[in-house]
Amino acid sequence: AVLRLQPESRCLIPGQTFEPEDQKVDEVAHYIVEHCTERISLEDLAGRFYINKFYLSRIFKEVTSFTINDYLNVNRIKKPPALLETDDSITSIAEQLGYENITYFERVFKKYRNMTPLKYRNYYRSETE
Repeated sequence: AVLRLQPESRCLIPGQTFEPEDQKVDEVAHYIVEHCTERISLEDLAGRFYINKFYLSRIFKEVTSFTINDYLNVNRIKKPPALLETDDSITSIAEQLGYENITYFERVFKKYRNMTPLKYRNYYRSETE
């Protein structure tokens, strides 16, 4: 899989006139970027932004072409390279990124980076020695 990463900033163009749905998605996307290392669920987001979770899920996908979970994972996976350069365990890094399950973290990491976190760490270390 190709590493599909959204920009760090807003998902929409600042100053553009938004439909109300676009504005809500922009707010949710910004919140996800800022809080991606926390445990975030669709229910949490829906409650925080006062919107039905099914409606939020649908409009988010329409506006960004990402599911909320994919967008969250993409933003989380941007952070590990620096973390993997430390001596922290892979389990600890997964927890720091908001993953409750190391197996899921490894699967997501491999999907976006084409290698496991441990292989990435070993590759990085061999390149810098």
